Amino acid sequence: MHVCTGLVFVRFWRFFDDSPSAKYVCAAVPALATLHFVAVGLGYVNDAALVAGATRTGNRRELLRGPLLKLPWNPDKSWAGSAACAIGGFLAAHHVVQGFRKIGYLTLGAQPPNSVWIATTAACALVGAAVESLPVADYDNLTMSVAVWLTSLWLFGF
Repeated sequence: MHVCTGLVFVRFWRFFDDSPSAKYVCAAVPALATLHFVAVGLGYVNDAALVAGATRTGNRRELLRGPLLKLPWNPDKSWAGSAACAIGGFLAAHHVVQGFRKIGYLTLGAQPPNSVWIATTAACALVGAAVESLPVADYDNLTMSVAVWLTSLWLFGF
């Protein structure tokens, strides 16, 4: 559920103009969704439907850190969960990258072949899945996001 707010943000980005405030207006919806998750997770807002639909245990605090899955270096993570993270991350990122390329928002100089974009996006997804599998349960969403961001800066150059 919360994964989709990022995709909504990037898909609607192109509908906003180049004014300095546009990025903040576009980011308002995922930001408000995040604040709602935090408010429910901390117990300030009661939203039984959100807790039932976004948690595995029915514990509202799970909204603050996500559900825990089961890998050799981290018994709380699974190979299936890490594979799903890598595949899902790649498919979502590839869709966004291709959409942004199509409308001219992403360029890499002389426009490398599609295989370069695919390989670079796959590398970012694999780094994300690897970092997500580390034994930092309370911070895995944050560390994964930062790792993918840094990897994309390094590989894509922006």
